[in-house]
Amino acid sequence: MSTRVEAINALNEIVPPSSSLRKVELASPDRYCSKSTSADKVKRDVASMADAIARARHAYKEHVARAAYFLAKRRGFEPGHELEDWLVAESEIGLTKY
Repeated sequence: MSTRVEAINALNEIVPPSSSLRKVELASPDRYCSKSTSADKVKRDVASMADAIARARHAYKEHVARAAYFLAKRRGFEPGHELEDWLVAESEIGLTKY
């Protein structure tokens, strides 16, 4: 199996091809296809991408949670509106899928 195919398969495990996060397409296949590129380097690159995605997801969730908290606070923390607060916070941030 070629190094490029291994890289794509590893990337698909982290970020499905249908995901909006798939902006990290393999725009430069030569990076993964050159004979000097080892499978270990590809695995490190994929692991690095996975780590960056995990950090971005965590930061996003923290940001949405903070915004939802302030929405609930403004409403006096009336129970039963947690999901609504979260969805409104997501829409205010401008990202609905991450």
